[in-house]
This record gives sequence, C-alpha cells and structure tokens, in this order.
Amino acid sequence: MAIILVTGATGFVGRSVVREACRAGHKVRAMVRDRRRGGWLAEWRGVELVDGDVLDAVSTGDAMRGVNAVIHLVGIINEWGGNTFDRAHRQATGWRG
Repeated sequence: MAIILVTGATGFVGRSVVREACRAGHKVRAMVRDRRRGGWLAEWRGVELVDGDVLDAVSTGDAMRGVNAVIHLVGIINEWGGNTFDRAHRQATGWRG
C-alpha cells in the first residue's frame, strides 16, 4: 500500500484527490495548516492528518518521511499579504530556477 502525501488536501481539487486515493486503497497523509479547517479529513478511512506549512522545510520534511509520492495541490486564486503566487507555487516546491 502506497503512502501519499497531499498538500492542499482541504481545497476543491485536494479533497477529490484524497477521496479517490483512499478509494484506491492508498494511505493518505494530508498536510494541513489548521486542523480545525481540515479535521473532517481525518474521518475518512486511510487519512492521517499532519500539521505543517509547505514553506517550512522542517514540517514538510517530517510530513514526507516514509511516503511513496507527493501530490502538491496548494494553490491560491488571489494574492494577499504574504501569500503570493511565487511562494505558493514555486517556493513551496523548492524549485529555484
């Protein structure tokens, strides 16, 4: 059984990916910033919630320990405050090109 880390698991696309991965028999580790907003995911069989922030190397590294695959679905529609497209889509993946 594969363990899949899903970032952005509480979003529109993320919840569908988590549901389908569980249906396929995979264990899903869902990284959430706020357990109050993502706690409902833990009710699904095969889902493990982990606290984390994709911009924090320590929490991301901890969440990735032992996984077979990562599906990065963090996304934003509008920039606000420190949440920029660059941070959410490029820096969060570690790409420095």
